[in-house]
Amino acid sequence: MDRAAQLLHDRIADPLLANPELDDEAEEQEDLEDTRSDDERHSMIAEAAYYRALERGFETGFELDDWLQAEAEIEARSSPR
Repeated sequence: MDRAAQLLHDRIADPLLANPELDDEAEEQEDLEDTRSDDERHSMIAEAAYYRALERGFETGFELDDWLQAEAEIEARSSPR
């Protein structure tokens, strides 16, 4: 198979080579899902930290501890076992 035939074969065999925009769209979708996941994770941590503060009566000085403990809790829940 000559070089031109091989290139044509490769483009037909791999739709991303034939249409690079598909690859760009897939990357954009992954980025959107990652952003959504990051936003959801942040919201979950914020909510857990809020409830930790609520249990303490919102005593000041423990905000970072609340956040870090909430973050560890959410990570533990979302990690595959």
